[in-house]
Amino acid sequence: PMLVTQAFYPLIKAAKDPKVVHISSIMGAMEKAATGALCYRISKAGLNMLGACMAKDFEKDGVKVLSLHPGWVHTDMGARGGRKPPLQPPESVSGMLEVIDNSSKYRSGAFLNWKGEELPW
Repeated sequence: PMLVTQAFYPLIKAAKDPKVVHISSIMGAMEKAATGALCYRISKAGLNMLGACMAKDFEKDGVKVLSLHPGWVHTDMGARGGRKPPLQPPESVSGMLEVIDNSSKYRSGAFLNWKGEELPW
């Protein structure tokens, strides 16, 4: 995400409503530390920090940065082991698009769920 954002940054900041959105996970929240899936948790915690740092760096250019948790979605990963996630992909995506489209309501660097609710770090 960092290198892609750096490569496209001139185009991003030239946009009418510039923003960078990272798809993260509540599993990367320090306050939700738990066992299992450590590499995944660590990578999402790092992504959340990247978003917070980018928000500070990009503020001068008016580029908003958000990290979004899509919810527990019924995907191959979410439903592994017979688990039953409550969200279907269209519902999660629709919610995230709503948050992105209304990003002016949120502070840059925020960590939000698919409904726009702020999540703990």
